[in-house]
Order: sequence, then C-alpha cells, then structure tokens
Amino acid sequence: MAARQEISDKAWAMMAPHFPVWKWNGRPIMDMRRTVEGIVWRFR
Repeated sequence: MAARQEISDKAWAMMAPHFPVWKWNGRPIMDMRRTVEGIVWRFR
C-alpha cells in the first residue's frame, strides 16, 4: 500500500511539538504523524 501524505510538512512541523514523547517506560508510542493522518483520512 502506497503511503499518502494528508498533512504537509509545514503543518506537521507546527503540530508535532504538541504530541507526547516516548520516555522509555512502557511500550513505545506509535508514529503520531501516521495516526493523525489516519484520523484526517477517516473524517474527511
């Protein structure tokens, strides 16, 4: 399946600092950009 980019790099650069960062306890956080793009795709 080809990757689609719903969110531009410029928009993501503004949003990325607002998401949590993995701190080595527990399971690693999934790729936030991919998750947000999936939500955008679902609700468009």
